[in-house]
Amino acid sequence: MAFYPHVQPVRLPEAARPVLLVVVDTEEEFDWTKPLDRQSTSVSAMDHIERVQSIFDEFQVKPAYVVDYPVATQEQGYRPLRRFLDSGRAEIGAHLQPWVSPPHDETVNSYNSYPDNLPAELEARKLQVLTEAIAERFGRRPTIYKAGRYGFGPNTARALDTLGYEIDLSPTPPYDMRADAELALFLERIRGFFGHFLGAWQGRSMTPSELRAHLQSGG
Repeated sequence: MAFYPHVQPVRLPEAARPVLLVVVDTEEEFDWTKPLDRQSTSVSAMDHIERVQSIFDEFQVKPAYVVDYPVATQEQGYRPLRRFLDSGRAEIGAHLQPWVSPPHDETVNSYNSYPDNLPAELEARKLQVLTEAIAERFGRRPTIYKAGRYGFGPNTARALDTLGYEIDLSPTPPYDMRADAELALFLERIRGFFGHFLGAWQGRSMTPSELRAHLQSGG
């Protein structure tokens, strides 16, 4: 509970029945096998969201749809969810996917796809813009949050508290995503180095001796 020093975990009696929480990450359509793209913001799949909601209704389950910016700002995305919310069949929360959430001040790459890797000010600003977008379209401010890619970091709690959030669903105890983020940062730096190297010599050819001297000098 280091991020929430004033909050205590919920303790249930040993005989209590398990509690099921259904959370639906509600995002735009994109292909995880391809590079992240700010322009991939289609939400046409939301035309079929009623199919899963009907299953929840059948079993009297009230899900929480955590929505990202493309879903929250396109009528095709938020219209069916607003109907579920207004009828008391669902809750609406926020889900920050940085690469499709303004302001777009960061480079799009795997490392920056984790909200907690962003500068504190940028993470907070993106959360604010997303929160306001949800409040405008759904008529109420969200109080539930789940970080995109489970990217909850040392600055996240402060931003959520400032915006009035009460519930965070980001933790994933069995998984540690840090290695993925660190590898992404390493690869980004490697690309940056070779981009600088190639850019510095663009438009001219090097002799073998020039290339050898450049590499030996480290740049």
